[in-house]
Amino acid sequence: MKKAFFILFVLILACGTGFYFGWVQFIVPAGHYGVMISKTGGVNTAPIEPGVFRWQWELLLPTNAEIHTFKLAPVTHSVSVSGTLPSGALYARMIEGTPDFSWQFSCDTVARVSPSHLVALVETRGILEQQALDDWTTKTLADRAKTAAETVLDRSLSSITADKSGRIHPEVLAGEIADELRNADSGLEIVSVSVQSTRFPDLDLYRSAAETYETYQTQRRVLWNQVASESAGDSVSDYLAFERYARWGELLTRYPVLIEFFTSAGPENHPLSPAR
Repeated sequence: MKKAFFILFVLILACGTGFYFGWVQFIVPAGHYGVMISKTGGVNTAPIEPGVFRWQWELLLPTNAEIHTFKLAPVTHSVSVSGTLPSGALYARMIEGTPDFSWQFSCDTVARVSPSHLVALVETRGILEQQALDDWTTKTLADRAKTAAETVLDRSLSSITADKSGRIHPEVLAGEIADELRNADSGLEIVSVSVQSTRFPDLDLYRSAAETYETYQTQRRVLWNQVASESAGDSVSDYLAFERYARWGELLTRYPVLIEFFTSAGPENHPLSPAR
């Protein structure tokens, strides 16, 4: 009886020990994520997530596996984007005072590394430490946030200026920038995006200047058409006169006697007289 109890105790102890050493939550601090790399299996494809039970047999083999832990804290990046409304410099010259049609927005983006992308960063980029992950997150967010903000603002402002009733709505722009970042599939999880307008011109004045410019161009085309028509008429007359003189030149060359005849006929009867 004692022997059976002892064997049962040893089995329970062995199972408990195996369970303890294989339970990854004992290794990964609370609120952190982990990626396991083992000699027998390489980089494990599933990240270790907080609050999710995980047991790995690879940890039972001494020196076989190690777990790299990371805290996926959100990172904030602020970017300023500026530009000029479409053809703004050209339209400004049509208005007294040459108004400024330039704009500027500030965009604050909060993001962190997506847990599902953590394994790929470890495997393909060799990121094994927190500082390396933080550096990658900061650089990637800075690059992506600026590109997304410029793309959305250029597209939105072109659409707004074309619509006579269009207006700027920062919350709509923020949503579009967030969507642009998510669609980029950069490995970042977007937490929030906020947009503030630090400088923006008068849209009504801009549209008035655009209409004035269009009117100016229309009138200019009309005048150019008139000038072209008159010039074309003069060119045709000159061409016909040249052809006429050329034919008479050939005739007089062949029959020189006609020169004396036309000379004696008087200027009013001369075939090359402007009056004829």
